[in-house]
Amino acid sequence: MPFTRHLDASFPRVWDRWEADGTSWTIEDLPPGDEDEALDILLKYQCPEEILLVLNNMLGDPVSLETLCQVFRYFFQQRLTLACYAQSGGDKKLVALNVCGVKIKGEELNFESKADNFINLLQTSLYLDAKANSLEYLDIDKALIAVGLVVRKEYRGAGLGCKLLAARMPLCRFLGIKGTATTFTSIPAQKSAARCGFTTILELTIRELSEAGFNYPKDDNRILKVMVNKYE
Repeated sequence: MPFTRHLDASFPRVWDRWEADGTSWTIEDLPPGDEDEALDILLKYQCPEEILLVLNNMLGDPVSLETLCQVFRYFFQQRLTLACYAQSGGDKKLVALNVCGVKIKGEELNFESKADNFINLLQTSLYLDAKANSLEYLDIDKALIAVGLVVRKEYRGAGLGCKLLAARMPLCRFLGIKGTATTFTSIPAQKSAARCGFTTILELTIRELSEAGFNYPKDDNRILKVMVNKYE
């Protein structure tokens, strides 16, 4: 049975807040009213940059893109997405987010699609998940996972990715979840995760995915890392 977060009057909760350069920053639950804007940010900044989305031509394949949007909205509805807001004066702006959900032992997330690009992407995700076996490594029955970590370009360089990753800890503790696992595909994201205490449990190149039968370039040696963090 999919994980369900039982909402109360405290939703959306604020998980972190700080002041810097005259701006007030918060990491909080993404409220339903901001889902369309969050999706726009993912399409504008993540889809043209994230390695697997680019290699699977999400933006050039309308059917795959529509299915990907359905995936994002599915995770939004779990009410576990972390959103970073910047407030200066009276304006509050959504500037970054981490689209999160929960993986439960024995359950497999699957989304139907007739688009070869999306199927390749999904099967890649399932392959990495099975190969890393993060729940077994962490010795837990459920973990917080993520399908998107994105920061608006004009707000990069301020450590917002690290702030979002660090906010997973209070969220998990609030929910009674003892660990988190994610595939990080870019060097900056991998470095941010390491700074936040994540440990690498699997490294795989795009070339190795090609050798395993997936539709990727045979000479691409960029490294993907499955990384975990356990919260005692």
